Amino acid sequence: MSTHHESDKMASHTTIPTPSPLPSPPTAPHSLSERINKSTRSLHTQLNRLILTRLPLALPPYTTNPSTYASGLLHIAPIYSTFEDIWADLVSSPQLPTSLRNQDSHNICDPKAPLANAKDATLHHTSKICSRTHSLLTHLRLPGLLRTDRLLSDIHTLTRTPTHLLSLQLLTLSSSGPLSEFLLHTRTSVEANPHVLLAYAWVLYMALFSGGRYLRAALKEAGGQGEAFWSRDSSPTRPYSLDDSFIPPRSTSRSSPRTAHTSTSETNTAPTRAAPFPTRLPPPEPNAKPIPGLQFFNFPGDDDGEDLKALFKARIAEAEILLTDGEKDDIVVEAQHIFTYMLRLVDQLDAVMGTGEGVWST
Repeated sequence: MSTHHESDKMASHTTIPTPSPLPSPPTAPHSLSERINKSTRSLHTQLNRLILTRLPLALPPYTTNPSTYASGLLHIAPIYSTFEDIWADLVSSPQLPTSLRNQDSHNICDPKAPLANAKDATLHHTSKICSRTHSLLTHLRLPGLLRTDRLLSDIHTLTRTPTHLLSLQLLTLSSSGPLSEFLLHTRTSVEANPHVLLAYAWVLYMALFSGGRYLRAALKEAGGQGEAFWSRDSSPTRPYSLDDSFIPPRSTSRSSPRTAHTSTSETNTAPTRAAPFPTRLPPPEPNAKPIPGLQFFNFPGDDDGEDLKALFKARIAEAEILLTDGEKDDIVVEAQHIFTYMLRLVDQLDAVMGTGEGVWST
């Protein structure tokens, strides 16, 4: 949920109404989702490696409470809230009467018209979008997939931070550094071309059903401590930016690898290698007992989100008939931007939490 810099060395040690049914999806050999996955595979692999390398540092024996994990959530929450808020604004905004077969309204959103330039200061989509794009975005927005409320609830549960202070922390964190640049890029890009929201939805939601299942299992296990670990009070989280004059040292609640307990069981949990995600992910956990503070990875209903995943994939496939080739290209490129910014965000977290190369040499 940042570039692949010195972490290589560390790794070596370690219910909106939907419109009428859309036409059948196209039968092209390479679907939009397949194109996204293929074009981002290398970046996705890099991000997976960095996440797997750092995940143990948020769990026993490297920490005694959830503060490290909570600090990570503080960096992830603005990403989801930004794109979900923009999405909500767009589907509730006035529509222009333009569609695949209607070239009125100055050709805005006309598939045959030139695509908007994200760097253009005059953005037609700021207040209105055409009915074609509006229909597409409305059809794809599944309330059960939305994550912002769950992220904020998890942070509040783990940190006991009052709502007004949490809002201030998130605002401060979002105002500088790589996260600020990511959010600015998101707003600018989506304002210019609202259809690129599909890239955010695909990348950020589908990740929860792939690597997210593995992360949830590891977090719930918590180095053998399970729910007892998550019920502990967190020490203060560290929502600092790279622009601060003071970058705090690594969390005082975390032991360095050389000073952590060295029993056999604990040594086996130490981050010695950034292994790939397992080929077999943990199965869904319908009706599993919820653990307070870990709701980000859970979904409503009796299928643990598998029904939502299938429905979303089907609607992405249906939506392809409403997208031009140029718009599909935009979405694929935007997905690459998302992974690139996520990699840079890992850099920001390393600087804030002290989880870069230096943590292994102390």
